[in-house]
Amino acid sequence: DIVIKVGTVLALFFLIYAGFLYVTAAGDEGKVKAAHTTFITTLIGVAIVLGAKAISALLEGTVTNIIK
Repeated sequence: DIVIKVGTVLALFFLIYAGFLYVTAAGDEGKVKAAHTTFITTLIGVAIVLGAKAISALLEGTVTNIIK
């Protein structure tokens, strides 16, 4: 649960940062590409954190059922 809370705060920070990069790019293709990369990387990170939580819950349920 702590990982989800920290990951949520970090994801929010990096989404805002990516938006800031888009706004300050002023049409510069290199800066727009950097902003896009930051945004996509943040989304991938969120997917990994949520996937890890789902796998953890699945394993916990399976182990609990085996022990019973």
